[in-house]
Amino acid sequence: MHPQLDIVAPSPEFPAEADTVVIGGGIAGVTAALELAERGQRVALVEKGEIAAEQSCRNWGWVRCSGRDRAEFPLGVLSLSLWDQMAQRTGRETGFRRTGVVYTAYNKRELRVLEQSLANCRDHGINVRWMSPSEFAEFMPQHAPPVLGALHTPDDGRAEPSIAVPAMARAAQDRGVALLTRYINAMGLVQVELSRDAQVNSSGLPGGFSSCISFRDICYPINSLHVFDEFHQIVRSIKELTQMTYVSNMTDTSSPVNRELAPPLLAGRATLSMLLVVFVAVNLRPLLTSVAPLVPDIQKDLSLSSFWISVLVTIPVICLGVFGPLAAVLNHRMALESAILLALCTAFIGAVLRSFGIVPLYVGTIFIGGSMSILSILTPVLIRRDFPGSVGMMMGVFAMVLGLGAAVSAASAVPIRNILGGWQSSLLVWVIPVVIAAFVALAMLRLREDEEHAQMARRVSIMHDPISWQLAIFFALIASSAYAVISWGPSMLADRGLDPKSSGFLMSLFFLAQMPSGFLTPVFAGRMRDQRLLTSLMVLLSTFGLIAFLFAPTWSLAGVAVIVGIGQGGGFAMALTLIVLRSGSQHVAARLSSVVQSVGYVGGGFVGPFAVGLLHDLTGDWAIIAWFYAAVGVVSLAFGYGASRNRLISEG
Repeated sequence: MHPQLDIVAPSPEFPAEADTVVIGGGIAGVTAALELAERGQRVALVEKGEIAAEQSCRNWGWVRCSGRDRAEFPLGVLSLSLWDQMAQRTGRETGFRRTGVVYTAYNKRELRVLEQSLANCRDHGINVRWMSPSEFAEFMPQHAPPVLGALHTPDDGRAEPSIAVPAMARAAQDRGVALLTRYINAMGLVQVELSRDAQVNSSGLPGGFSSCISFRDICYPINSLHVFDEFHQIVRSIKELTQMTYVSNMTDTSSPVNRELAPPLLAGRATLSMLLVVFVAVNLRPLLTSVAPLVPDIQKDLSLSSFWISVLVTIPVICLGVFGPLAAVLNHRMALESAILLALCTAFIGAVLRSFGIVPLYVGTIFIGGSMSILSILTPVLIRRDFPGSVGMMMGVFAMVLGLGAAVSAASAVPIRNILGGWQSSLLVWVIPVVIAAFVALAMLRLREDEEHAQMARRVSIMHDPISWQLAIFFALIASSAYAVISWGPSMLADRGLDPKSSGFLMSLFFLAQMPSGFLTPVFAGRMRDQRLLTSLMVLLSTFGLIAFLFAPTWSLAGVAVIVGIGQGGGFAMALTLIVLRSGSQHVAARLSSVVQSVGYVGGGFVGPFAVGLLHDLTGDWAIIAWFYAAVGVVSLAFGYGASRNRLISEG
């Protein structure tokens, strides 16, 4: 049953001219109109029905800091202070009361969430109280189901929307806001005639806050609408005030807990999150790239045919795609750090297994491939969550470190084999960075708030948008050429007369060259209006370099390896960065990361290493591979160009 709505009468006259027109008479639209009027704007507020007649009178009216993303805490504090003054500001009752909010836990998982929320509230100076089961029973004796614990935030409150919004609308009218209600075609209300010096802004806030109106004159004769930069000034003021509130909370000395714990915890979390990104990136290549230089030893020791070696080098790439959907499942069911830790533990098991014979070699490789799939999908989500203002920079760091790990492992595989006396020991060395990354993830898990579940649990559809498929196919083609050269590059070089040490050196150059392009490409891409030129350049460098890898004189192969590394490092980093740049929301980014990398790695696995190995087995020659590289390059150019357009993928 809906609450009784307090109908606000429209203004008797509607103006012929206004500085700002706000369309939508809900809580956001009404407060926007009130704020702008108090700042001296001539405001018109248009609503198709009645003020607060839709969602604004159906919600519970909570005004709270708790139960939110940690980034919203400063805005929550500011919101509470504004609501404290709203009755005096409007001269009317709004129904706002500081009632407090209680969150209860009925199982161990909910208890862990509340315990982490408790720490997060204290970090931000929020007045919070933890209640044991007995304390909660005393606090709320009429509550029948037993609880394991409860969180009480006494300063949180609620307003009565059906009272508050009409009160603010009348206060806005008192300040000169012209109100038009029951206007069905609000979007066809005005005709804009801008003077030469008028500024039109297309930015807006959710809930009907708009500063760009450009519609035909249908009913009311508004002859001109001048849109100024006041909207942006308000947004900047809110941001500045939010930052000031956040700083004051962090430096508040009234609470010993806050003073002693908050700054170290925040700094520790940021440092651990960055370390986790770095060490996950370190592990995404060595467990795979350390195999290729040792293929001759593995093939000879285990008496494997070229077909089974082709299967061995193809398995990880196939697993990168097949296990991709599992990353989303894990992220829905557990904390992001828990999913990463589980993947690292699985990679450790796989790395140990593959040193014990033919069957363990293939089983361990499957474990490693599945783990790498989960890690590669969840790392962009981790970056998006913890570094929203530095996505380009952190994606660059991620790609650069990824290239470093690949280069070091490729260059050191044979020397480590010579020192330790076998390919098994050489492969086993790379469990060391896995263990380090696992300890970092474990430390993060103990400090990090378990809040991404609620954010990631919402399922979205993205496959209706062609950009999604274009990006998935582009990623598949980039992966196919990359893993083809990773898997078969040393063998190609060996057939050209290079010894294993020289082949390893050239492969290390190839991986090292990926580092600067992998770092710089996302940084430049984030600053460009669209990325078509940059994407095309990376694809062309990679394609011509790969063909030259087969035919160029051996004395020039070092330069060729650098060119291929620049193209493939930049192309791979661009594909990962486009996942973030093309996403209209964090939910879209998570879904897109899973789809693109799953489809991309499956396609890349079949088209790349397996196809190159099969073509070589059929012809006995590497020259045919040049046509394969050329075909992949042309198709990559087409799909990469389409995916790099300046468009966002929205939720379907």
